[in-house]
Amino acid sequence: MARCCKCGKQKETPFVFRTDEPLCKDCAAKYELCTKCSRYFEYENMNGSYCTACDMLSED
Repeated sequence: MARCCKCGKQKETPFVFRTDEPLCKDCAAKYELCTKCSRYFEYENMNGSYCTACDMLSED
């Protein structure tokens, strides 16, 4: 168990926020999942199913 980077609660944190910090299931539901890097991002940092960083990498 770890402390969620968004709500601060000590609970299971099976997900990863864009900053590589642990994210709980409840908080992860408020963000979008990048299907390439498996991190959670704010909606404005997404370009379809990829985050903007992964989207730029896939264009190369």
